[in-house]
Amino acid sequence: MEVAKDSKMLAAELHERARPRGLTTSAVAQAFRPELLDAPASRALLVELLHPGEPACPSCKTPVPERRRAGFLAWGRVTCPGCGRTYGPTSGTVMAGCNLDPRQVLLIALGLAMGLDNGALAGLAHVSSETARIWRARLAQEHAQA
Repeated sequence: MEVAKDSKMLAAELHERARPRGLTTSAVAQAFRPELLDAPASRALLVELLHPGEPACPSCKTPVPERRRAGFLAWGRVTCPGCGRTYGPTSGTVMAGCNLDPRQVLLIALGLAMGLDNGALAGLAHVSSETARIWRARLAQEHAQA
């Protein structure tokens, strides 16, 4: 229970900070600190970066219902009241279909912001060099769109 409370406080603190929009390497580098190696805290940061402002359905843009927001922010799936589609925090984002732990994504983004090569990224996040290469490309594309 204490971790969940700390994660909520961390998410609120992160929300109050001004930072670039979107899951970009600069946004992660600016927000990163050791507490983010905690799984709930890393999920909270990713949800905020992936959904600046009000989280909404990726299909019809209907906002996540207030009564479902806590579950969505905790990495849960919701059913859209507007179109009936079921989606989660990564749906329709650069993380759609991602099987990495949120902490690994943050470590890769942080490593990219530090200028690490794919081999070093792979070691840092405990992924293959190919996965590091794919995420380098994904985050570069996200950065270009932000």
